[in-house]
Amino acid sequence: MPDLKISQLTSAATPLAGTEVLPVVQSGSTVKVAVSDLTAGRAVSASALTASSGNLTFSGTAQRITGDFSNATVANRLIFQSSTVNGGTRFTIIPNGTSAVAGFDAHSSSSDPGGNASRASLVVVGGSDVRVISDINGTGTYLPMTFYTGGSERVRVDTSGNVGIGTTGGAGYRLDVTGTARFTGITRFDNAIDLKTATLNYVYFDDALAFARNGVGERMRIDASGNVGIGTASPGTKLDVFNTGTTTTDFRVRNSTVSLSSFVDSGASYVGASTNHPLLLITNNNERMRIDSSGNVGIGTTSFGASSQVVLAIANATAVPTGNPTGGGVLYVEAGALKYRGSSGTVTTIANA
Repeated sequence: MPDLKISQLTSAATPLAGTEVLPVVQSGSTVKVAVSDLTAGRAVSASALTASSGNLTFSGTAQRITGDFSNATVANRLIFQSSTVNGGTRFTIIPNGTSAVAGFDAHSSSSDPGGNASRASLVVVGGSDVRVISDINGTGTYLPMTFYTGGSERVRVDTSGNVGIGTTGGAGYRLDVTGTARFTGITRFDNAIDLKTATLNYVYFDDALAFARNGVGERMRIDASGNVGIGTASPGTKLDVFNTGTTTTDFRVRNSTVSLSSFVDSGASYVGASTNHPLLLITNNNERMRIDSSGNVGIGTTSFGASSQVVLAIANATAVPTGNPTGGGVLYVEAGALKYRGSSGTVTTIANA
């Protein structure tokens, strides 16, 4: 065929399918080459590439997608963006075949990422869980997890599993909270609880605080009004002790070295001192009645005449009763004499001074 200028040739159908052949000069000879071989093993440089169908596949190993991901001007970085106008961008990865595991890994080393490096992973394990992992490859260093808002660290999970909220110096306990913490709803402690304050003088709860033992139900409650209930979830007074049994003591204050099991076993209710101390009844900040360790009972007096036996001592009345008691009588001491005044006003001297 005669020589023709390129502009005189008939236009080819595009895009090329890759099976076409072209003449090229190689080592002084004209040979044919397939279009698909022109870029084989060669870098492709273009201002834009569009794949209307098919997959982008990398053959071989140790392949990379490289670009400027760290430009000081964020808009100049290599960025993944949706091609849909006004569309949001969601980066999605899926497993292949029957696998149910997919995730992201970030490594701390570029030279040996799979060998000795710290690693952060976000992995979904189908049928099991979603995992956020701070891990290592090889002899890498385990790192804590930190969560930031407002430019500051808010939560830290250290490598021992301790969780710190509001503290950046490391958590000293399994849960270490600096600042005010609020619990809404039921707060459960299966074992012993130790409430302490470092600089404040109180620990407070906005709603009721209930104490229960696992498997046996509630034992104590402090309601929103400050009433304390023992054995009841609805305390009606500041201290409300309720017992459904008949063989135990409802309320007891005692010395730890003395046993009062004889009272408990009998089901008696009692108020008293188990040690060598008196029991006092006080009103208006003054002692009114005393039972000493020998069993002596004093009304308005602490003097029992050096007696070690059970006696009743009554102090002289500071004002002799002049009114007539209704439906009963008054027993009192005047100038050392024991007297009785009945409801009709009759005064009888029972014993002279």
